[in-house]
Amino acid sequence: HKSGMLSAPPFSHGGIVEAHVDEEGTSGGMSSSNRRKALVLIRNPLHALPSLFDHAYELQKHLPVKFQEGYQRAHPLGGEEEARAAASIEEWISWRDRMFYSQLEAFGDFVRYWTSNYYGGDRLLIAYENLISDLGGNGGDGGASHGVGVEEAKRLRHFLEKVEYLETVEEEKVPCIWK
Repeated sequence: HKSGMLSAPPFSHGGIVEAHVDEEGTSGGMSSSNRRKALVLIRNPLHALPSLFDHAYELQKHLPVKFQEGYQRAHPLGGEEEARAAASIEEWISWRDRMFYSQLEAFGDFVRYWTSNYYGGDRLLIAYENLISDLGGNGGDGGASHGVGVEEAKRLRHFLEKVEYLETVEEEKVPCIWK
């Protein structure tokens, strides 16, 4: 029997959760062989802030948001209807100027929490931008070299391999899965 419990860190920012899996036979706690682990996927604030603004704008204007049926990214270079749905540069600048320091402080709190509460092999910090990057890959070598994203996916696989109750794929399959 495996039981699961979800708990949020003290400064919950929406979807940030910490997942615990109790080992069979324990009384609701962690055994020493099943210590808490944290996988922290972190996004560069340079990219995260505009994305957060887009999301807040979509909610405010009652537009379909990411991961909902009917979502289509508004883009100023798209059709006339899409351009009307996109926030103006002035709206972005106003939001950015009002929210920049509080969001940067929240980012710092986030990083401090995960780096202060999980150490060494119990924590894996992955930059989202690295995970999705195909830079460095050389398609002309028959697949012998891989880009940054594949290497990050391999690090992720190696970390997850140490977690009880999880099965991981063979390392040689990671580049295919990453694509």
